[in-house]
Amino acid sequence: MKAAKAGQVNIPEAARLAFCMSEEVVRLILAGKLARKWRFASERGYMSVLIDVEEVRALVRRPDHGGLTGTEIKDKLSTTAKVAAALIKHGHLKTITVVNPMNRCPTVVVPAGEVERFARKYISLFALAKQQRRHFRAVKKELDAAGIEPALDPGKIGATFYRKADL
Repeated sequence: MKAAKAGQVNIPEAARLAFCMSEEVVRLILAGKLARKWRFASERGYMSVLIDVEEVRALVRRPDHGGLTGTEIKDKLSTTAKVAAALIKHGHLKTITVVNPMNRCPTVVVPAGEVERFARKYISLFALAKQQRRHFRAVKKELDAAGIEPALDPGKIGATFYRKADL
């Protein structure tokens, strides 16, 4: 082969793109676990071997931890990343440290069950207004008149959450 095609990379580049060590890539080659391999005619030895980076990624990736990141939490709770971070910071969402399946670095996530528990117990003013197809100020005024207080401190969280049981 005279030129590498899209997705074909040498061992060091495959290791970099798959977030693993070159040694792991070589082990995969020697163990016969990589089906797609080529030789680069203009190189010799170690650097002449070309492999499919997606195949390497699939073999070195670890199982998914099942936790949710800040962005996923914000989408699940229909809020902002800042509010999701505040819920974590103030202990309303418990976190765990897991190994990222892609880059193998420790990362802090919230277990999916923890987010579901929070969503069963609380609802934001905006989500409540959206459910009722009303403006959030009208809903807030009605809740205030009924004497229903926010369950979490809006000043600390950056959003107004109510206990669903209080509604």
